[in-house]
Amino acid sequence: MSVPETKLEGATVHIKLPVAHTFMMEDPKVMSIATQFLSTGTIE
Repeated sequence: MSVPETKLEGATVHIKLPVAHTFMMEDPKVMSIATQFLSTGTIE
């Protein structure tokens, strides 16, 4: 998946992490950021 394909119109946050799409659901950093976003609605 390319970076431009991950951008959504109207999104207020967009991040790029050095993680393969296949393994991102098991990555601790991705899990931490997802949890933060779901809890607070933002990413710091």
